[in-house]
Amino acid sequence: MVSRLIHLCGLYLGPEGELSPPAPDNQEGFWENIHFVEMNDKILAQFDGGWDLAPTVPEGWELRPEMRVLRAEAADLIQRFTPHEPWGWKDPRNSLTLPFWMRLIPNLKVVNCLRNPLEVAQSLQLRGFSSIAFGLNLWLKYHQHVLSTVRAEDRVVTHYDAYFYDPKAELRRVLDLLNIRASKKQIDQACSAASANLRHQRLATEVLSSELPPDIWKCYVELCAEAGPIYQMALRKEITAINT
Repeated sequence: MVSRLIHLCGLYLGPEGELSPPAPDNQEGFWENIHFVEMNDKILAQFDGGWDLAPTVPEGWELRPEMRVLRAEAADLIQRFTPHEPWGWKDPRNSLTLPFWMRLIPNLKVVNCLRNPLEVAQSLQLRGFSSIAFGLNLWLKYHQHVLSTVRAEDRVVTHYDAYFYDPKAELRRVLDLLNIRASKKQIDQACSAASANLRHQRLATEVLSSELPPDIWKCYVELCAEAGPIYQMALRKEITAINT
């Protein structure tokens, strides 16, 4: 949803034919460029990992000699996109491969899309990918990688819930932090895509502290603190509704 909104406000994701098609469990589309996804799969496979298995990698792995061919392939891919500023790509695997991309793209900005960990785990379970415990641990690994790799000034944390409270204000906040200029008309049209119908899982934030393992709860709270004022207002509204 977030990548689609930013794309509709001017972010180039590549030719339409290179974007992953919709699927029964995501009829609005994934908005992922297949070439970047393939690159990330190759990077993870180089260390016997995958999207569902964060590999153990040595320090400075992105500069090791065995990565030379992949670096050249990625550089060619990037070169195809550079004439289309602003450009970017969406792939959750980026959370695990960011050191590789940051070496190739100076001043790379990262949009960290945040969602309630239990909602993420339940979504993965319903799609047949994992148990709840597996999904929670995967959520933690992905976000810990981002926090440890990307400086605070180079990342934008945007919470899913903010788009169901004031999508225009949250989208404007993200675009401003990314230095992407968009007209009011573009933002209005893009936000018509932020429909409540896209939300398949909904859990109250208030119950999380008792249901999540402490390390996952701590990471979630840390990220929520970066999620901006729109999310904070959405959270206060949720808490007020629960307590009244």
